Amino acid sequence: MERKWLNLTPHSVVILDNNGEVIKEFLPSGGTIRLAAKRGLLGHLDGVPILREELGSPVLEGLPEEELEKAHYVIVSSVVASSEEAVKWLLSKGIIGILVPTDFVRDKEGKIIGAKALKLEAGGISCPYCGHGIKKEAVEVEDEKTSFFCNNCGLSWTEIEVVCE
Repeated sequence: MERKWLNLTPHSVVILDNNGEVIKEFLPSGGTIRLAAKRGLLGHLDGVPILREELGSPVLEGLPEEELEKAHYVIVSSVVASSEEAVKWLLSKGIIGILVPTDFVRDKEGKIIGAKALKLEAGGISCPYCGHGIKKEAVEVEDEKTSFFCNNCGLSWTEIEVVCE
């Protein structure tokens, strides 16, 4: 079963190995998700406006919800992933995993050029055999090894947890 990824950020997400080689590039999916914001001016500091901001509901732009409902995994910003309301909304659309880039790689000028991994913020993973969603809460971790079991097809497997240094 082919996994359907959606990159709901406005830019490419490039995953690099330890040698700086591209493992995978996720191009923008044509739509973005952000949080609605209410802003109010608090004042000025040395002529610079200082705002107060309250983040609100998730807003999907440029992508029909039907396309979102076909996805298995979505890549979002850490701000979106930190919103309980956005996470619940995405999971209600059938998303298996909500992911954010992590362990960033920078060029000599300090500009981010990629990430070494995607971090699972919410949801779970899917069975490599049948594609059925495996919820994060059902995964067992013991002695730095992660065991998975698919309730759909019965496949079980173990992966060694890798920690980036």
